[in-house]
Amino acid sequence: MMRSSAWAALSWRALIFSLLWTAVAAKQDKPTVDASVAKHPPLNLNYFEDSDVVVFQDIEERNIWRSEDAGKTWAQVPDIPDRSATFLYLHPFDSNSAFVLTKDRKHYKTDDRGKSWSEFNSGTMPSAFQPDTLVFHAGDPKRIIFNGMNCDGIFCDEETTYTIDGFKTVQQLRPSTSGCWWAKANREFTTGDAELDKTRILCIVTDPLSLFKTSQKLCVSDNFFAKGSGGKFDEFEPSLDGQRDVTGVVNIAAVKSFILLASSSAGSDEMTLFVTSDAQFWHRAMFPTDDSHDHSHKINQEAYTVLESTNYSIQVDVMTSHPSTPMGVIFTSNSNGTYFTENIPYTNRNVKGHVDFEKISGIQGIFLVNTVENGKDVDAKNARKVVVTQITFDDGRTFEPVKAGQDRIHLHSMTDIDNIGRIFSSPAPGLVMGNGNT
Repeated sequence: MMRSSAWAALSWRALIFSLLWTAVAAKQDKPTVDASVAKHPPLNLNYFEDSDVVVFQDIEERNIWRSEDAGKTWAQVPDIPDRSATFLYLHPFDSNSAFVLTKDRKHYKTDDRGKSWSEFNSGTMPSAFQPDTLVFHAGDPKRIIFNGMNCDGIFCDEETTYTIDGFKTVQQLRPSTSGCWWAKANREFTTGDAELDKTRILCIVTDPLSLFKTSQKLCVSDNFFAKGSGGKFDEFEPSLDGQRDVTGVVNIAAVKSFILLASSSAGSDEMTLFVTSDAQFWHRAMFPTDDSHDHSHKINQEAYTVLESTNYSIQVDVMTSHPSTPMGVIFTSNSNGTYFTENIPYTNRNVKGHVDFEKISGIQGIFLVNTVENGKDVDAKNARKVVVTQITFDDGRTFEPVKAGQDRIHLHSMTDIDNIGRIFSSPAPGLVMGNGNT
């Protein structure tokens, strides 16, 4: 086995110590180390961009802690009631803003990097079914979608609200949803129309009379699903690759300058992916056949991961093994996101869907990936994984081993630790650090 378990056993106390060391040391002539001890693991630890302000979430006690000196000293945020913080979101498009959500309708926001927090009402409870409660607009930081739910006892119906003024006011977007997204959820994306960029929203809409995901459909609105005189929502179903009535829509993902949609069919767990680069025209994503390979190219539900992609292509890892020994294949699309080619098989995954993959910050086309060298034996004989690290400099067309002199290095990655941000690369282009063994 080419990996030790030393890193996995590393104390989370040492982890926060090592993460915060560089920010403090950068301002001094020699390294200075300050240790802080927390009662529980500092999960969801985040810097406010271009500052020394750090916040983290104490999951066990449901509190938020803040530091103004890059982690040297810490204090619990006093403006948020004790044991009420359920989710912590830093605004991806406003470096001064963050949000703390509770289990109810009353939540908290900051516009000064956590120095003060004010209360706001979302009009609905955070959804227990959606991975992202808050969806931010890349062009206007005040525009935020809130994916929520309305519960009566143990029965909950999903619904969505929105704000265009940073939660000073909140309006209902639509009931019977299974997640809604701004079309412009990334800076790189545009519909080609500045007005549509401001307002276009995509929702997965459920059938109130059905419990099955196969009845879900994609609905789009450019005026916040306003109701007409007949009580109907002002919305439309887009034509997906020439097919207007595509049902079984289960997920949407915004990836750089693309939006991906996944749908399934009744009686099958195989997925179909559709892609758009403007939220107006959609195309079916085409993957190569697996006739000449010793691994499958089928995309099944809960068996694919959309990876951090480039500005000009989409990268997807598809699980091709038994779930007990997860391995996958990385595919990269062409420039319009419709045709995918295989990059590398037997990528290392874990049961949570995490993939040992990291795109190097600041440089297009370079990424690190861990693969299972004995993937065939793992599939056929349930052998123990032999995991090795490889790097590509040409967007996955070719891969090389990672070496220090003549020794090949194997790095611990996403599947090994409770990840806090990037593992290998820093904002300084070309600077990469890793922990592993030869």
